[in-house]
This record gives sequence, C-alpha cells and structure tokens, in this order.
Amino acid sequence: MTRAGDQGGASVVAAGVAVALVAACALVIGAAGAAHRRAEATAAADAAALAGAWVARADRARGAPPSPDRACAAAAEAAARAGGAVLTCDVDATGTVMVLVERSGVAQASRAGSRG
Repeated sequence: MTRAGDQGGASVVAAGVAVALVAACALVIGAAGAAHRRAEATAAADAAALAGAWVARADRARGAPPSPDRACAAAAEAAARAGGAVLTCDVDATGTVMVLVERSGVAQASRAGSRG
C-alpha cells in the first residue's frame, strides 16, 4: 500500500511542477508581449517626432517660423504609417516637436528637433 501512495504523491508533485512551469512560461510570454508593444509604441512615437521636426526644420530653412499645423500633420501621418495615433503634438519656436503617440494600447512620448 505504501507503493501506491508514493506513486499517487509523485503524480501530484509532477502535476504541480507542470502547472508551475506553464504559469512561468505564460508570465515570460506576457512580459515579452508587453515589451514588444512598448517597443512598437516607441518606434511610432520616434517616427512621428522626427517627421514633425523635419517639416519644422524645412520651415525654418525657408526663413519662416515652424508651422505647428504642418509639423503635427506630418507627425500624425508618420504615426499612422507605423500603426499609431498622435494623442498630443506640440511644436516650440525652435522647431522641436514633442508628441505623445498611442499604439497597441501603449502611449509613448518622443521629442525631436533643434537643440538651439
């Protein structure tokens, strides 16, 4: 009778280990998915900020002040091409563009433009 009880106990332990391994794998996969979504949102935000800053720089090169409308339109288009959406867009007098972009449920900020 001891032998059957030992086998039953071993089965319970093996099942517990299997459940723990599956749970650990699910956590790792979930964390990797979250990191991937953050990276996608960062890439979309960076692309948006760079596109907006490019337009602002072109305005300044023509001797005009940076146009927030044109710069933010370029930022929105770049974000959309990257699968995101611009939530906020600000352009300062130096042509620096600051955006907040959402992609896959993750919001990410980025900034690009003139340093002076």
